[in-house]
Amino acid sequence: MRRKFIVLLGIGLASVFALAACSGAAGPPGAPGLPGPAGAAGPQGQPGPAGAAGGAGAAAPAGLLSSGSDVLVVQEEGKVFYWVLPGPRRLSPVVFGTPDDPSKTAEDDMMALAGTPMGDILAKVPVLIGVPTSMRNVSADGKSFTDTKMMTLFSDKGMPTSGSIRLLYKDRQKRDRGGMDMGTDDGVELETVFTDPMGNIYEIQVKMVVAGPLRMIDPDEYKTGGGVIVDTFHHGRTDMGTPLFPRAYTWGAVWTVADIIVNGEIVNTNQFTHIMTTETVRDKNYKMAIDEELPLALDNTIAGQGHHTHIAVLPITMTATGMKFEPVHTAFILPNGQPQPFIHAMFEQDTIVKAPYRD
Repeated sequence: MRRKFIVLLGIGLASVFALAACSGAAGPPGAPGLPGPAGAAGPQGQPGPAGAAGGAGAAAPAGLLSSGSDVLVVQEEGKVFYWVLPGPRRLSPVVFGTPDDPSKTAEDDMMALAGTPMGDILAKVPVLIGVPTSMRNVSADGKSFTDTKMMTLFSDKGMPTSGSIRLLYKDRQKRDRGGMDMGTDDGVELETVFTDPMGNIYEIQVKMVVAGPLRMIDPDEYKTGGGVIVDTFHHGRTDMGTPLFPRAYTWGAVWTVADIIVNGEIVNTNQFTHIMTTETVRDKNYKMAIDEELPLALDNTIAGQGHHTHIAVLPITMTATGMKFEPVHTAFILPNGQPQPFIHAMFEQDTIVKAPYRD
């Protein structure tokens, strides 16, 4: 059975987890093209009371508020959907440099944060911010990096399964607040169901938008535009999002905390989840482009169109004190006998129903 989950406006992290302990928070009223829900899902999937959404944190200063842009994206069951498999990621010289002059190594931040909870995260998931040189393969002539030594969620391998999505980005705050304040007036509404290659059924219950979750590494470097961004570029060499994904035009993107539901049961709570609708970065053979290969020609994209929507659930959980490493407990078993520890779901034939920007 298909369930609908609606996200609240983002609020400060400590306040968020205090709120999550309460019975259910109210859902937002209906947006254009979307029915008004009874309320956002409460703990353990129980519905919350009816009413309009409200943030528990203080409102953003007037100078941070945007004019209020919405982007609505849908994909119906039966259209092209892929479950991405683990694999190495090709490395762009534009982003990652050369063996003589490497960049985006993450090494300075990892060293500075060694022995801290965030340092432990980066030791296990450095791809949040870069790739250490020790984790890069080098060409035979020693002049260039080729790909990562470790498996990533940005491989060139995927399997077609099935999925549907209804997604509304709500941009209300132009940029992140100062210091370590992760509160936001941005929001998102999400309804999605998809399957893995073994036929297991997944749902994502987004609980909150989080602005600048990586500001605990460097509050001046890692930005999220208030938690929701629209009509911009991110990833690659932009310093917004992981550089392993190429710099791509973005109709909408959001950083969230979500509960992950597999076959009707919650298997992860408060998992770090990034959702985005970007220009298509997968070619007709499902190889993921690097920065200098974009934009792809439409006849060389996986579904013959110029945009697609991604859901990436990382092996990281958000707690009241910060991020903690926690694999996603998928039901999809890899050839090594272990469950896949992340989700990268790809809606390759989406429709942008509403966007005030690029066609």
